Amino acid sequence: MRYYEKEGILPFIKRNESGIRMYEEEHIDWLKFICCLRDTGMSISQLKDFVELTVQGDGTTEQRIQMLELQKKTVQEQVNTLMSHIGMIDFNDLPNKRQDSIMDTPAADG
Repeated sequence: MRYYEKEGILPFIKRNESGIRMYEEEHIDWLKFICCLRDTGMSISQLKDFVELTVQGDGTTEQRIQMLELQKKTVQEQVNTLMSHIGMIDFNDLPNKRQDSIMDTPAADG
């Protein structure tokens, strides 16, 4: 959390008189959202851009929506690729002939 705050990705954290960060539920929700974006491959630079747009307010809503749609598209492409890989390695879906040939040790040449 400190890293994200230092990077400007958690800009809304207030501190008490002693300098202790005062996290509220909305901060935790924001952090979960940021972690979701990060876990799906959004770069720190992109996160900073997104946060900056958020801080600017409602005038940037369309730009933020575009960023999220692009991220969603990227994630969907990753999911499709992984599902394709699952289909390739799912032993139960392989025709019997292919199961035998895949499970056999490849023959050595010569």
